[in-house]
Amino acid sequence: MNEIPTEILYETDTCAELVSEYLKKRIIPRRYRDDARHIAIAVINDIDVIATWNCRHMANIRRKRMINAVNMMLGYRQVEIVTPLEVVGYD
Repeated sequence: MNEIPTEILYETDTCAELVSEYLKKRIIPRRYRDDARHIAIAVINDIDVIATWNCRHMANIRRKRMINAVNMMLGYRQVEIVTPLEVVGYD
C-alpha cells in the first residue's frame, strides 16, 4: 500500500490573528474557537480545500462566504470548505 505523505501544521501568531478576526466578526462563535483555528491554519498554509462534516460552523454557505470575505480583506486566498461527499469520486 502506498503511503500518503503527511505534514503536521502548527498554529502560528499569524494564524491566531486570523482566528481573532473570525471570532471578532462573529463568523465562528467564540466557544467553537477550534473550528476557527482549523480554518485559519489551513488558510495560512495555503491549503486549497478543507473537507469536514461540520456543517454548522464550517461547510455552511453563509459562513464560507464570510470566512472568504475576511480572507480576501486581509490579503489571504480563499479556501474551499466542503463535505467529504463533495470530494469522493465514484466510478
